[in-house]
Amino acid sequence: MADVSFALLVGVRLVSEVFANLLVVGIVFGATGSLAYTVAILAVAGVTLGYSMLGGLHASLRTDVLQFSVLTALLDLRQHRQARGDRHEPHAAHLCNRHRPPGGSQIPQPNRPPATQPMENTMLRNILLPILATFLFIPSLQAQPEVEGLVILSSPHSATETLDRLETALDKRDIANMRWSHHTKAAEVDIALRPTELMLFGNPALGSHFFTSRQSAGIDLPLKALAWEDADGQVWFAYNDPSWIADRHGIDDRSEVRERMTGVLQMLSKLATGEGSLD
Repeated sequence: MADVSFALLVGVRLVSEVFANLLVVGIVFGATGSLAYTVAILAVAGVTLGYSMLGGLHASLRTDVLQFSVLTALLDLRQHRQARGDRHEPHAAHLCNRHRPPGGSQIPQPNRPPATQPMENTMLRNILLPILATFLFIPSLQAQPEVEGLVILSSPHSATETLDRLETALDKRDIANMRWSHHTKAAEVDIALRPTELMLFGNPALGSHFFTSRQSAGIDLPLKALAWEDADGQVWFAYNDPSWIADRHGIDDRSEVRERMTGVLQMLSKLATGEGSLD
């Protein structure tokens, strides 16, 4: 129940944040409800949707940076255009007044009337359009699989590249490892399977302390990491939570080992699913 409530809270926050961003985009380009306002919201929603789909949830921070950069540039452009208009229009009227014929009437300085808008467009365009554009983002949110005991992360890399990165990180730290390709083995018996690869790895100096408490933990160690591509092309990376392993086997006297194992796995998973250096 707690997981559902948390997911609902995050979803509401996300929708409201995207809704607010799109409102700002529309206002930058034109009066609320105008054609420029409408086109701007749909265009930015479409571009951001396409970008986020390329990287799944892993691209959320980069998407935020992209949106911020675009909004900053657009605000600067709008201010520049307004400044130019305010500078040139009074000057043109002033020149006309200087050269008007004797007795001619003075040309008034331009006075922009406040923007008005028909009432029928207010509800439809000001509110419904941003809401509809907001929901364009929802298909880009890959639902993270939920399996008891598994820590699951999205990866911007292919399944093979994700485990390549993990293998490199393990080798640099002299951690023994072995790899198994489920989809390769399936292909050998004429079974079609999307990319699915497994990595077994472990450090006896750490993991063996679980065995001295409960030898049955040997069924879950050495540790395993799985990378796979789902039907939508999103790649996931998963490993068994050490706390789940400890609870499964009733290991309640190795808290320090569990915490160290958790820290190592978090570090390795960030390296495998990240885009930076593997050092």
